[in-house]
Amino acid sequence: MAKLTKAAFVEALKEMTLLEIKDLVDG
Repeated sequence: MAKLTKAAFVEALKEMTLLEIKDLVDG
């Protein structure tokens, strides 16, 4: 598994969270 920097991990987490929120709103 590739190592991620803290910044990259935070950005990925934000993107995932935004997609989850959008899914909830659209649903």
